[in-house]
Amino acid sequence: MENDYRTVMTSFYLWAWANPDPKTVLESLEIVPAGPRFVVGGITLGHADEHPFAREGRRPVCVVLTNPADAKKPFDLDVEVDRGFATYTFPLPEGTSADFLKDYHTGCGQAQNPTSSPAYVEVSAVPSATVSVKQGGKELGKVRWADVEDKGVAKSARVRLELIDPEKNWVNVTVVDDETGKPVPCRVHFRSPDGVPFQPHGHHNHVNSNADTWHVDVGGDVRLGQITYA
Repeated sequence: MENDYRTVMTSFYLWAWANPDPKTVLESLEIVPAGPRFVVGGITLGHADEHPFAREGRRPVCVVLTNPADAKKPFDLDVEVDRGFATYTFPLPEGTSADFLKDYHTGCGQAQNPTSSPAYVEVSAVPSATVSVKQGGKELGKVRWADVEDKGVAKSARVRLELIDPEKNWVNVTVVDDETGKPVPCRVHFRSPDGVPFQPHGHHNHVNSNADTWHVDVGGDVRLGQITYA
Protein backbone atom coordinates (compact mmCIF):
# COMPACT_ATOMS: atom_id res chain seq x y z
CA MET A 1 0.00 0.00 0.00
CA GLU A 2 2.99 2.29 0.40
CA ASN A 3 3.17 2.79 -3.35
CA ASP A 4 -0.56 3.36 -3.78
CA TYR A 5 -1.03 6.88 -5.20
CA ARG A 6 -4.22 7.25 -3.15
CA THR A 7 -2.11 7.45 0.02
CA VAL A 8 -0.13 10.45 -1.21
CA MET A 9 -2.43 12.45 -3.51
CA THR A 10 -4.33 15.03 -1.49
CA SER A 11 -5.41 17.57 -4.13
CA PHE A 12 -6.13 17.91 -7.83
CA TYR A 13 -5.33 21.27 -9.46
CA LEU A 14 -6.18 23.00 -12.71
CA TRP A 15 -3.13 24.99 -13.77
CA ALA A 16 -2.82 27.33 -16.75
CA TRP A 17 0.65 27.86 -18.21
CA ALA A 18 1.13 30.58 -20.81
CA ASN A 19 3.88 30.33 -23.38
CA PRO A 20 6.27 33.18 -22.40
CA ASP A 21 7.19 33.63 -26.07
CA PRO A 22 4.00 33.10 -28.11
CA LYS A 23 5.93 33.52 -31.37
CA THR A 24 7.93 30.38 -30.60
CA VAL A 25 6.27 27.14 -31.67
CA LEU A 26 6.35 24.44 -28.99
CA GLU A 27 7.43 21.03 -30.26
CA SER A 28 7.26 19.17 -26.97
CA LEU A 29 6.57 19.58 -23.26
CA GLU A 30 8.73 17.83 -20.68
CA ILE A 31 7.63 17.52 -17.06
CA VAL A 32 10.51 16.87 -14.64
CA PRO A 33 9.48 15.82 -11.11
CA ALA A 34 11.36 17.63 -8.38
CA GLY A 35 9.53 16.52 -5.24
CA PRO A 36 6.64 14.27 -4.19
CA ARG A 37 5.04 12.00 -6.76
CA PHE A 38 2.10 13.37 -8.74
CA VAL A 39 -0.43 12.33 -11.36
CA VAL A 40 -1.13 14.23 -14.59
CA GLY A 41 -4.83 13.87 -15.30
CA GLY A 42 -4.78 15.54 -18.71
CA ILE A 43 -3.22 18.25 -20.84
CA THR A 44 -5.15 20.58 -23.14
CA LEU A 45 -3.70 23.02 -25.67
CA GLY A 46 -5.44 26.33 -26.34
CA HIS A 47 -4.72 29.15 -28.78
CA ALA A 48 -7.39 31.68 -27.77
CA ASP A 49 -6.19 35.01 -26.36
CA GLU A 50 -8.02 34.56 -23.04
CA HIS A 51 -7.65 32.85 -19.70
CA PRO A 52 -8.65 29.20 -20.23
CA PHE A 53 -10.78 28.99 -17.09
CA ALA A 54 -14.06 30.81 -16.47
CA ARG A 55 -13.33 33.40 -13.77
CA GLU A 56 -16.88 34.63 -13.08
CA GLY A 57 -19.72 32.91 -11.28
CA ARG A 58 -22.80 31.56 -13.00
CA ARG A 59 -25.09 34.12 -14.60
CA PRO A 60 -28.81 33.53 -15.26
CA VAL A 61 -29.75 33.57 -18.94
CA CYS A 62 -33.26 33.67 -20.35
CA VAL A 63 -33.81 31.17 -23.18
CA VAL A 64 -36.52 32.07 -25.69
CA LEU A 65 -37.47 29.81 -28.58
CA THR A 66 -38.45 32.19 -31.38
CA ASN A 67 -40.19 29.52 -33.47
CA PRO A 68 -43.76 29.20 -32.08
CA ALA A 69 -43.85 25.50 -32.94
CA ASP A 70 -40.73 24.89 -30.82
CA ALA A 71 -41.97 27.08 -27.97
CA LYS A 72 -45.30 25.24 -27.60
CA LYS A 73 -43.74 21.79 -27.27
CA PRO A 74 -43.65 20.15 -23.81
CA PHE A 75 -40.62 21.24 -21.81
CA ASP A 76 -37.55 19.28 -22.88
CA LEU A 77 -34.65 21.75 -23.08
CA ASP A 78 -30.94 21.33 -22.45
CA VAL A 79 -28.20 23.96 -22.65
CA GLU A 80 -24.61 22.84 -23.23
CA VAL A 81 -21.37 24.86 -23.06
CA ASP A 82 -18.17 23.56 -24.63
CA ARG A 83 -15.79 25.74 -22.58
CA GLY A 84 -17.64 26.36 -19.36
CA PHE A 85 -20.53 25.11 -17.30
CA ALA A 86 -24.33 25.23 -17.50
CA THR A 87 -26.88 24.18 -14.90
CA TYR A 88 -30.11 22.36 -15.54
CA THR A 89 -32.57 24.35 -17.63
CA PHE A 90 -35.82 25.36 -15.93
CA PRO A 91 -39.08 26.83 -17.27
CA LEU A 92 -39.93 30.43 -16.42
CA PRO A 93 -43.48 31.46 -15.47
CA GLU A 94 -45.79 32.25 -18.37
CA GLY A 95 -47.20 35.41 -16.75
CA THR A 96 -45.52 38.59 -15.53
CA SER A 97 -44.50 39.45 -11.98
CA ALA A 98 -47.49 41.80 -11.79
CA ASP A 99 -49.78 38.89 -12.66
CA PHE A 100 -48.14 36.79 -9.97
CA LEU A 101 -48.52 39.46 -7.26
CA LYS A 102 -52.17 40.25 -7.98
CA ASP A 103 -53.24 36.62 -8.32
CA TYR A 104 -56.18 35.70 -6.11
CA HIS A 105 -54.18 32.78 -4.70
CA THR A 106 -51.03 34.79 -3.89
CA GLY A 107 -48.79 32.76 -1.60
CA CYS A 108 -50.27 29.46 -2.74
CA GLY A 109 -47.85 28.73 -5.56
CA GLN A 110 -48.25 29.19 -9.29
CA ALA A 111 -49.22 26.92 -12.16
CA GLN A 112 -46.26 25.17 -13.75
CA ASN A 113 -45.35 26.36 -17.24
CA PRO A 114 -45.48 23.11 -19.26
CA THR A 115 -44.05 24.59 -22.49
CA SER A 116 -40.44 24.99 -23.60
CA SER A 117 -40.33 28.79 -23.67
CA PRO A 118 -39.44 30.93 -21.88
CA ALA A 119 -36.87 29.14 -19.75
CA TYR A 120 -33.66 29.98 -17.94
CA VAL A 121 -30.26 28.48 -17.25
CA GLU A 122 -27.20 29.62 -15.31
CA VAL A 123 -23.95 29.76 -17.29
CA SER A 124 -20.29 30.33 -16.46
CA ALA A 125 -17.94 30.25 -19.44
CA VAL A 126 -14.93 31.79 -21.15
CA PRO A 127 -15.65 34.39 -23.87
CA SER A 128 -14.89 32.04 -26.79
CA ALA A 129 -17.28 29.35 -25.52
CA THR A 130 -20.20 28.17 -27.62
CA VAL A 131 -23.59 27.88 -25.93
CA SER A 132 -25.90 25.34 -27.59
CA VAL A 133 -29.63 24.96 -26.96
CA LYS A 134 -31.17 21.53 -27.57
CA GLN A 135 -34.77 20.35 -27.53
CA GLY A 136 -35.36 16.63 -27.25
CA GLY A 137 -31.65 16.10 -27.96
CA LYS A 138 -31.80 18.05 -31.23
CA GLU A 139 -29.86 21.30 -31.52
CA LEU A 140 -32.03 24.36 -32.17
CA GLY A 141 -29.26 26.95 -32.23
CA LYS A 142 -25.99 28.13 -30.75
CA VAL A 143 -24.31 31.45 -29.94
CA ARG A 144 -20.94 32.70 -28.66
CA TRP A 145 -20.84 33.45 -24.96
CA ALA A 146 -18.83 36.62 -25.66
CA ASP A 147 -21.77 38.00 -27.67
CA VAL A 148 -24.15 37.29 -24.81
CA GLU A 149 -21.92 39.04 -22.27
CA ASP A 150 -20.93 41.99 -24.46
CA LYS A 151 -24.35 42.81 -25.89
CA GLY A 152 -26.59 41.32 -23.23
CA VAL A 153 -28.41 39.29 -25.88
CA ALA A 154 -27.48 36.97 -28.74
CA LYS A 155 -29.65 34.97 -31.10
CA SER A 156 -29.65 32.41 -33.85
CA ALA A 157 -32.46 31.55 -36.26
CA ARG A 158 -34.59 29.76 -33.62
CA VAL A 159 -33.11 30.75 -30.24
CA ARG A 160 -32.53 33.97 -28.30
CA LEU A 161 -30.35 34.10 -25.17
CA GLU A 162 -30.51 37.15 -22.90
CA LEU A 163 -28.70 37.96 -19.66
CA ILE A 164 -31.19 38.69 -16.88
CA ASP A 165 -28.92 39.57 -13.95
CA PRO A 166 -28.57 43.39 -14.16
CA GLU A 167 -27.92 43.70 -10.42
CA LYS A 168 -27.43 41.42 -7.42
CA ASN A 169 -27.04 42.07 -3.72
CA TRP A 170 -27.33 40.37 -0.35
CA VAL A 171 -30.38 41.25 1.75
CA ASN A 172 -31.43 40.33 5.28
CA VAL A 173 -35.16 39.81 5.77
CA THR A 174 -37.30 39.37 8.87
CA VAL A 175 -40.98 38.52 8.54
CA VAL A 176 -43.05 39.98 11.39
CA ASP A 177 -46.69 39.89 12.41
CA ASP A 178 -48.55 43.04 11.35
CA GLU A 179 -50.27 43.46 14.74
CA THR A 180 -47.61 42.38 17.24
CA GLY A 181 -44.46 43.24 15.32
CA LYS A 182 -42.95 39.92 16.39
CA PRO A 183 -41.26 37.45 14.01
CA VAL A 184 -43.54 34.71 12.71
CA PRO A 185 -42.65 31.28 11.31
CA CYS A 186 -43.31 31.08 7.59
CA ARG A 187 -42.06 29.90 4.24
CA VAL A 188 -40.92 32.49 1.71
CA HIS A 189 -40.24 32.78 -2.01
CA PHE A 190 -37.99 35.43 -3.56
CA ARG A 191 -37.75 35.92 -7.30
CA SER A 192 -36.42 38.30 -9.93
CA PRO A 193 -38.81 40.29 -12.14
CA ASP A 194 -38.27 37.61 -14.79
CA GLY A 195 -39.31 34.85 -12.41
CA VAL A 196 -35.86 33.42 -11.57
CA PRO A 197 -36.02 32.19 -7.95
CA PHE A 198 -33.56 33.59 -5.39
CA GLN A 199 -34.01 31.39 -2.37
CA PRO A 200 -32.42 32.17 1.02
CA HIS A 201 -28.77 31.14 1.27
CA GLY A 202 -28.40 27.38 1.56
CA HIS A 203 -31.79 26.52 0.06
CA HIS A 204 -32.55 24.98 -3.32
CA ASN A 205 -34.08 27.24 -5.95
CA HIS A 206 -36.15 24.30 -7.19
CA VAL A 207 -37.26 21.54 -4.85
CA ASN A 208 -36.76 18.18 -6.58
CA SER A 209 -34.97 20.09 -9.37
CA ASN A 210 -38.37 20.22 -11.08
CA ALA A 211 -38.04 16.48 -11.67
CA ASP A 212 -40.91 14.04 -11.20
CA THR A 213 -39.46 12.53 -8.05
CA TRP A 214 -39.60 13.08 -4.29
CA HIS A 215 -36.03 12.31 -3.21
CA VAL A 216 -33.71 14.60 -5.22
CA ASP A 217 -33.64 17.36 -2.59
CA VAL A 218 -34.22 16.65 1.09
CA GLY A 219 -35.27 19.40 3.48
CA GLY A 220 -38.14 21.45 4.83
CA ASP A 221 -38.90 23.40 1.66
CA VAL A 222 -42.21 23.09 -0.20
CA ARG A 223 -42.97 23.22 -3.89
CA LEU A 224 -46.38 24.30 -5.18
CA GLY A 225 -46.50 24.09 -8.96
CA GLN A 226 -43.91 26.49 -10.36
CA ILE A 227 -42.92 27.89 -6.98
CA THR A 228 -40.53 26.66 -4.28
CA TYR A 229 -41.01 28.10 -0.78
CA ALA A 230 -38.12 28.00 1.71
